[in-house]
Amino acid sequence: MHFIVVGPLYYGYSESIIRVLREEGHTVDFFAERPFYTNCSYLTRRLYKWGVRSFQKKWERGWQRACIAFMREHMRADSVLLCLTGGMISDDILDVWQGHPTALMMWDSVRRYDMDFQRRMRRYQHVFAFEYTDIAYAAQTFHIEMTYLPLGYDPLVYYPKEVERDIDVSFVGTPMPQRVEVLERVAAYMSNTGERMYVGGRWYDDRYPWKVRSYRRKHPHLFPVLTNQELSPEEVAQIYRRSKIVLNINNNVHRSVSPRTFEILATRTFQLMNSGQQSNGTLDFDRDLVQYEDVDDLIRKIDFYLQNDEEREQIARQGEEAVRRFSLDELTKRMVGNLCSLDVSYR
Repeated sequence: MHFIVVGPLYYGYSESIIRVLREEGHTVDFFAERPFYTNCSYLTRRLYKWGVRSFQKKWERGWQRACIAFMREHMRADSVLLCLTGGMISDDILDVWQGHPTALMMWDSVRRYDMDFQRRMRRYQHVFAFEYTDIAYAAQTFHIEMTYLPLGYDPLVYYPKEVERDIDVSFVGTPMPQRVEVLERVAAYMSNTGERMYVGGRWYDDRYPWKVRSYRRKHPHLFPVLTNQELSPEEVAQIYRRSKIVLNINNNVHRSVSPRTFEILATRTFQLMNSGQQSNGTLDFDRDLVQYEDVDDLIRKIDFYLQNDEEREQIARQGEEAVRRFSLDELTKRMVGNLCSLDVSYR
């Protein structure tokens, strides 16, 4: 089978899926999404913030023309279009694929996209849902049948390795308000215990000294434990392996299992995750990890599991065994199998 894949350059997920497709004997041509705001110049970004929207429209039209040209150059009789997120796909692009199989793999809830995107889902022959509740929503709103397919972990990056666990508690991610609040409380507690905490990610603009001082003043306990830089997936995996406890503080938008949940467990590391997430038949939240209800409960459980190594390590082992079904290798094969089972023209 020949795939033309369009997707974002985001923490290596597109590259991992492409790797699996090629290892399974498929040929793949890849065209990367290049969103306007993260790829335009600093001056253009400033003008956009001031209300000049024409730059974004021009940028997206240019990207779409280049995408169509790429597709026409590489398309074959047996080609399948696989869109990872589909965030930059237009009707003009899908027009090129009349008579060819098309599939959309979501990495976010469809309800976070505008109505034009949501209606456009009807044009794909197969749509894979990241958020489980989107299945009922799409069926009721647009009469679209979706298949649940979580976004898993890359086993070439996230795997167990015996190293010294010299970090007591860690978190890696972006600075959403509820995360900042929770981590400031946890950092305050750990500053009194003498245990080591690590937080990684780009959380503030450190190019300007006054912004650094402002962040230190607002978050006096979090600031000393924060490594304020983007980390590669390989660096994140190594932080997990060095940690006794990794916190998984999900945002308020998603209820289905996030890639971070799988990635932590894949390194055979104990995970403390906020309650409110839904397993949807993936993991056993009462066996493979531990959930907390609020910050006070989180601190109590940090204290308990740091003092009970055997119990913590047992849960980590169970989690690592359970998560193997959700590697991107297994999930990508499942996706291709689903496509082939529904349409003989894919075979």
